[in-house]
Amino acid sequence: MARPFLADPEIIKKSREGRDQEINTCIACNQACLDHAFIGKTASCLVNPRACHETEIMIEPDSISSDEKLNIGVVGSGPAGMAFAHTAATIGHHVTLFDKSDEIGGQFNMAKRVPGKEEFHETIRYFTVQLEKLRKEGKLDMQLGTEMSYSEMERRSGGYPVDGK
Repeated sequence: MARPFLADPEIIKKSREGRDQEINTCIACNQACLDHAFIGKTASCLVNPRACHETEIMIEPDSISSDEKLNIGVVGSGPAGMAFAHTAATIGHHVTLFDKSDEIGGQFNMAKRVPGKEEFHETIRYFTVQLEKLRKEGKLDMQLGTEMSYSEMERRSGGYPVDGK
């Protein structure tokens, strides 16, 4: 049970409360837990980067003041995009997650088809549940099936290019 606790330290609590769909499941990749431990690095977890860094990386719901809140656009709903969108919306920013695909998951959608790597589906399932909760709370929008050019991102952001000269 060591790796499942790294993936989701609240696994027992969520199980007892019948919140199985909210459990961040270990995908048995061994990349940040065992591989790190074998070379003397602090263990962590590919699906939970806060593992073993909880005192360094604080994520408190609605912890930012209203004058610090940003409208953030995240382009790409792979593991990093999903995790960032989830964290930013959780702490209080308003986030819009864009992806040209009509489903979240990025490259994990391909990886989950590899025999023996079906667990990658569990990460997508976990973020689907988490992002949907944030969407219902009005903290997150998702625009899937949307391809955006740089100029379109610039127009939506209200930003202007800066001449680096």
